Amino acid sequence: MNRYSSKASIGLLLLVGLGAACSSNETAGPGLGSAGSGLGGSAAASGGASSGGAGSGAPAGGSTSGGLSGSKASGGTASGGSASAGASNGGKASGGSAIGGKSSGGSANGGATSTGSGGAGGGTSGGGATGSKASPGCSATATVATGTALDKTITVGTRDRTYRLSVPADYVPGTPLPLMFGLNGVGGNGKGAQSSFKLETNHRGIFVYPDAIYKESSGTADWDYTSNGYDVAFFDALIAELTQTYCVDMNHIFSVGVSAGGIMSNMLGCFRGDVLRAIAPASAMMWQNTCRGDVAVMIFCGAQDTFNPCDTDGKTETDFWRARSSCGTQTAESPVASICNAFQGCAATNDPVLLCTHSGGHMWPTGGGDIVWSFFMGL
Repeated sequence: MNRYSSKASIGLLLLVGLGAACSSNETAGPGLGSAGSGLGGSAAASGGASSGGAGSGAPAGGSTSGGLSGSKASGGTASGGSASAGASNGGKASGGSAIGGKSSGGSANGGATSTGSGGAGGGTSGGGATGSKASPGCSATATVATGTALDKTITVGTRDRTYRLSVPADYVPGTPLPLMFGLNGVGGNGKGAQSSFKLETNHRGIFVYPDAIYKESSGTADWDYTSNGYDVAFFDALIAELTQTYCVDMNHIFSVGVSAGGIMSNMLGCFRGDVLRAIAPASAMMWQNTCRGDVAVMIFCGAQDTFNPCDTDGKTETDFWRARSSCGTQTAESPVASICNAFQGCAATNDPVLLCTHSGGHMWPTGGGDIVWSFFMGL
């Protein structure tokens, strides 16, 4: 048994949930285990086993959120949308930015634009600096399901896949909303990810939490990290389904995840960088090197994470994305949050790379939902 499968066994004994283990990849990459952030649980301060509850516990000095104030310049438009998104010409617009903000005023190829608006209950909706690109669902006239706990099934190939969906109760057809994926760790599910990430609090968008399925090499629910595997196909199917059914902002599609879900977010950022605008993996790792498209990246690393330490797995992950955006090694504190530093001198100024180090262990950071929202909505 190698060190990764040993970690997986330990992690699964400690908890079943978001802070978990993962294994297997298309280039014989390693897996990981976890001792924190269980399914709907709260993480111990030093990355220890999780306890029951709603995933709100945090180590002292946990993450703090703040408004994004990165400078934004106006810019032009761009094309090049994903073939799997169910809509053409859904590219990302370009322009200059500083420390974590993508800027541009135009929409891609004549799509509908929106600068964002306040949501019910104080929530804010997307649009961001890039401007909106309306999905085909923006012209749909059929009544659609809304609510925060919509449990859905979609057939992908020969498999029936399940997911949790959250759509604002006051959803307005024709008004593009950001779409955010939240990916669970080994042994977890979408419902648990929704509870732990707290992405929706005061944030207006469409949120989808796919369920991983049983993977023999892990002995429990886990993700398939291969570029042509069943989970990338699941992602493609969800993009097609949701953008056809709902009014989605094609320029603001994101993925976050912790542990195995963080790794899967990394993989999707690589394999579907022409669909995703940005990703935010936590307590993860990265080993792919053949990607398409580019994404902005916010990496969360726990100073006490012993399963994916900041100075090994975290560094490899950060170096990968830093190189993708041709960033230097110098950093400056990001206005997104005090725990985040943005790499400087990036040639791909529209795809910033931030490293956010919190004082906890293998877990989704306290306040992570607010931090990623501030980052994503500034792109």
